[in-house]
Amino acid sequence: MGSIRTAVFGVLLLAACASPGQILPGEGTTGTPCDQVVPGCDARRLENVVLRGGETDGALVSVDGLDTSGLLSFDQALEAGWKNDYRGDGETVQVILGAADADELRWGTGTNLFYAVKWGGVCPVETGPAGYAPAGPSNCDGVWGTVIDAHTGEFIVSGM
Repeated sequence: MGSIRTAVFGVLLLAACASPGQILPGEGTTGTPCDQVVPGCDARRLENVVLRGGETDGALVSVDGLDTSGLLSFDQALEAGWKNDYRGDGETVQVILGAADADELRWGTGTNLFYAVKWGGVCPVETGPAGYAPAGPSNCDGVWGTVIDAHTGEFIVSGM
């Protein structure tokens, strides 16, 4: 009987170690519609993503092996992205959770968790010297990303 328990425990332990990580609330769903999270937002919400395995998105990499407890929810991340750096012309919005080497990127210290709030369908900001005029109509299919700290909601960086 004892050897069966030991074998079962061993199999369960191996399965737990091999799992890709716990599924976070809201992961893989489109979440709450944007206008219900932040009044005035009419962007269509895309699927919430947690980077796992070899997945990357910009500077963000997989969260595998990191403690994902105590994080803001995807909706809270969207709200923080809106408050800190909203792109009003966005047609879509997607919230992505990933990790990054904060020292390398000068986003803090250590390997930390961050949310990227990505606004799709935005027009590029065209600037130039005095008297500059764009050559023609802008192509409004850009993506504007806002990175926030996944624990505090603090604004980190943004851009296209």
